[in-house]
Formats: sequence, C-alpha cells, structure tokens
Amino acid sequence: MDIVQIEATSKLEKIGYRPLSINMPGVVMHIKMIGGVYTLVGFIDCMNGIPYSGAQIIELGRNLSSVYNTGNILFIAFTRDSYNTRLALQGNTLWIFNQASMNLEVYGTPDYMFSDIRDCLIRPANTGKKLTLSKVFNFNNLIILINAIVFIIMAQGGKTTNPYYLYIKGGAIVPGVIDYNQYWRLFTSMFMHAGIVHILSNMAVLFFIGDNLERAVGHVKYMIIYMASGILSGLFTMIYYNLTGNFNTVCVGASGAIFGVVGALIYILIKNKGKLEDLTLPAMGLFVGYNIYAGLRNTGVCMPAHISGLVIGFLLAMLLYRRRGLAYED
Repeated sequence: MDIVQIEATSKLEKIGYRPLSINMPGVVMHIKMIGGVYTLVGFIDCMNGIPYSGAQIIELGRNLSSVYNTGNILFIAFTRDSYNTRLALQGNTLWIFNQASMNLEVYGTPDYMFSDIRDCLIRPANTGKKLTLSKVFNFNNLIILINAIVFIIMAQGGKTTNPYYLYIKGGAIVPGVIDYNQYWRLFTSMFMHAGIVHILSNMAVLFFIGDNLERAVGHVKYMIIYMASGILSGLFTMIYYNLTGNFNTVCVGASGAIFGVVGALIYILIKNKGKLEDLTLPAMGLFVGYNIYAGLRNTGVCMPAHISGLVIGFLLAMLLYRRRGLAYED
C-alpha cells in the first residue's frame, strides 16, 4: 500500500474498524459492528494494474455477505486510471479514489451511507498535495521541456524559419537522409521547430493529450509510441519526397510523433467505447479532420508525416495497448 491507502487504513482503525483476513493479495478488508449489523470495507490496490476481475470481486462480496449476514459491503479502488478501473470492476458497489487527481468518485451507493468511511478518504486527499511529482515529471512533460529548450537554444543562434539554418542544425532532407544515410536527422528533426507558432501549436496539443496516452499505456510504451511514430513517419516522409522529386524541403517538428500519439489514442478510444478520461472519439476525430483539412490548404505543412504518424501510432497501440484486468472484453 502507498501513503494514501496507509493513512486511510489508519483512520478506519481509529473509528473502530478492524482488519479482516482474506486470502486475496491486493485487497485489504476491514469490518465493524454498527447497530448490530456488520459493515465491511475493502481497499483494492489498482495502482499497478487491476488485480482481480469484476466477477471475482462480486464473488468475494457474496461470500462475505453470506458469512457475516450483511449487505453493507463497500469496495474502494485506489488507482490513477478511473475509467478503466470502473469498467473492469463494474457490477460492484464501488468507490474509486483517483490518486492522479486526489478525488473520490462515488458509484452505486450514495456516500452518506458510508459517511464515516468517506471522511477517512477525503481528509488525506485534502491534506495531500494535488500536484504530485509523478504528475509533473512524466515523460510527456519531459518531451515538452526538451523541445522548448532546443527551440530557445536554436533561436539564440539563428533564425528558426530559415531552411538552411534548420538543415545545418539537423533538419531532415532527402539528400541527407536517403543519399548520405544521415538517419540521425530523423531523430534530431523531431525536436526542432520552424518558428514560435510551430512549436507552440505542437506543444499545446501534446500538453493536453499526451499525458492521457501515458497514463493509458504506461511510461515505457508511451515513449515507444512517441519516438517510433516520430522516426518512422520521418522516414516515410523522406521516402515519399524522394519518389515525388521533392528533394529540397527541410522537414522539422514533432508533428509525426504527436500524430502518432493521436493515432494511438484513437485506437484506445475505440477499444474503450469512445471515451478515455476526458477524451472522446468524436473530439479526436474532429481534431484529425480539421488538421488534415488545414494541412491540405497550407503548403508549409508536412502532410506525409501527419498521416503516416497517425497510422503508425494506431498500429503501435494495437500491438502495445492492453486493457488492464478487464472482466468483460468486447
């Protein structure tokens, strides 16, 4: 258990709940006699994945109800991914304590029925810091920081909208990548941007949606999707430009990687019935449609990178994403 669960357990014991031994690692039960009737509370640790299916938790509740002759049984899941946790444990009398937002989410049972338990959870949440280190220092924000630092450094040394300056600093161009095998340009160009508007627009998108993907797939898989989408979309663009005779365009920017993030999120949204945290499938579809339309009207946009990044991210999510611990699979 982490600090929030330990604090909540300590407060439960102070108001008369005592530990109840069960043979299910990851689930901690407490029991208290109130007015001649037992009340049972179970903490489910879902911080590193969902340990049991919804059906298993339902069966646990039935067994406890039979043994202690009570229907006053509440399960509380501690997680950073409320949506998938709720989906996995559906069918239970369930509260969710989201440790990313430090909020208590009540489903199925009004919180006044377990007001003493609610107080044990709300107090740790209010006294703790809502802005945790894990929320600030994730890979998504690190990528944004690196892009910003690179842009500031480059802006001090020259004009970031000058194609030749971008080329000598590591921008991707067909002769360099294809003819001279300078594949390192596919990496360096991902962290370069042509002007302040370019970087602000890209980083704004990444800021608002990147952490959703990182929470959904985890830190390592997020980095795989981001980096692979950026590099492979850059390679596809170089091959496409080589075939179409576009030898002089210098390509820079995180767009291929960002569209990889978008593509991965679209797949995950499809798998989760069109919703993931605050994101919805129609909203993502609208975002993609608008960007493709705007890109076709603007000659300065690298559409091959956008489209290929979108497809690559979608395919990578198919390989890497797993809905953790779901009791019901489509």
